[in-house]
Amino acid sequence: MRRWWLILLAAVAFVPATPVSVLHAQTSAGPTFVPAACPFRIPDGFTESVNLRCGYVDVPLERGQGNGPTVRLIVAVLPATAQPTSTPPLMYVAGGPGGGGIEEGLGIVEGLSGRLPGLDRDLVLVDMRGTGNSQPSLACPEINDAQDQNVMQGQSLDDLVQRETAGAQACRARLQGEGIDLSAFTSVASAADLNDVRQALGYNQINLWGISYGSRIVLQYLHDFPNTVRSAVIDGVVPPQADLMAGQLPDAQRALDALFADCANDSACDSTYPELKSRFWALIDRLNANPPSVRVHGPNENSVRIPFTGNAMLNFTFNLLYDSQAITLLPAIIDSVDGGDYTPVTAVAGDVFFAHDVNLGTYLSIECSDYTAYSSPAAVTAAAAGLQPELASSVLRPDDVFSMCSVWGVPATPTQNRTPVSSNVPVLVLNGELDPITPPAYGQMAAASLPNSFLYTFPGGGHGQGPSACGYTLIETFLSDPATQPTARPPAQGCFEALHPQFDTSLGSGGASP
Repeated sequence: MRRWWLILLAAVAFVPATPVSVLHAQTSAGPTFVPAACPFRIPDGFTESVNLRCGYVDVPLERGQGNGPTVRLIVAVLPATAQPTSTPPLMYVAGGPGGGGIEEGLGIVEGLSGRLPGLDRDLVLVDMRGTGNSQPSLACPEINDAQDQNVMQGQSLDDLVQRETAGAQACRARLQGEGIDLSAFTSVASAADLNDVRQALGYNQINLWGISYGSRIVLQYLHDFPNTVRSAVIDGVVPPQADLMAGQLPDAQRALDALFADCANDSACDSTYPELKSRFWALIDRLNANPPSVRVHGPNENSVRIPFTGNAMLNFTFNLLYDSQAITLLPAIIDSVDGGDYTPVTAVAGDVFFAHDVNLGTYLSIECSDYTAYSSPAAVTAAAAGLQPELASSVLRPDDVFSMCSVWGVPATPTQNRTPVSSNVPVLVLNGELDPITPPAYGQMAAASLPNSFLYTFPGGGHGQGPSACGYTLIETFLSDPATQPTARPPAQGCFEALHPQFDTSLGSGGASP
């Protein structure tokens, strides 16, 4: 999973928590929820309609050490509005790795006009260890600054690797100087943390919903604490056994090819944007050879000019494939840029390139232990054989992740936590057809060892389907009766069956570039 992940959700402004490194353990018979003020701005309208409860749970930094150091997890609960709170809650698990669960979760609820997934149950949001307002934070502004420099100076792969590796070295030195053990921030530890939160809130069972990397945590939780799970939703699926590093370039090309094929198979899209695939790759070559200077919204609220290279266009397109709504505009955007009109780029590229919504220290501790340790640059090169050459040598290669992991210094995840997860718990599996980072094959891979799983691949969908109207309704229907196969009754009043790739052709000219 890359730092470029862009989830186009409503933003939630957070008030920075007081910096704390590692807390001293509290003597307690078990995990305890301590009510406290919400350390973030509650979105407009929530205070009137939702009695949001906030607090924290202290959990061991490393389990089995008695009264050793702890980390503080920030927790928010949106109480049930229709049924008794004894109904098993829904616990949302964030993506990233390194995304804040409260920010993501409130953004999803706000985007759904305040509707809670499953109105008859509490919604539990957690900033997992190292993320959001939890303490300590593993934010790495040193790497963020390096990424910004790479964007502003041209997004060369060599520069990307060099600058980000130096940023990782600086961040690692600072965090270790604060006494933080970077090897304690793992998928296994995060799953155990969520079980502690469950106990602290007094729930016997929970429903889980993980988007993106959050699905990896949900699968780990199913493996480690199966009796505490009523049902689970995994959305934009990351199976523990997948080689995400070697798959990154082939998965990106698969998504691009599917986009071009969907447009070609749509008469309106094909006539408005003809020969989109060949024009796209010719555009990448042309931009790499002679990049224009484009003004975008940059860091610190400043307007900056960036060289819009072919690498930048690939990065930009890759990001927009995450979002199902943005996908509908992608042929028009490619057509505009191919014709020399960079208005779509200037409008949103700053949000794509300068979005720092993931704590990169947490990201690296997990990426390095779960994924780069079980892959190699040679595997990436082998997987890229036969791919579009512009893609195979682009900034979408994970070379920077391997390089940063070489200095991050965390051990590999034990092999037993890299095997397929088998569970009889009912699991709803959601994937998008055009998802560029967690392809439908990953959902199929996870579902193969989940005998009570129900798999949906959304035509024309991007990364994470739950926040969509149909995805939300499928989840709500599933949660109401997870033991019954959703396809045995009309799910979402037929919304899934009615889905198909959609493209906006109102803005396109269909003209090739001059």
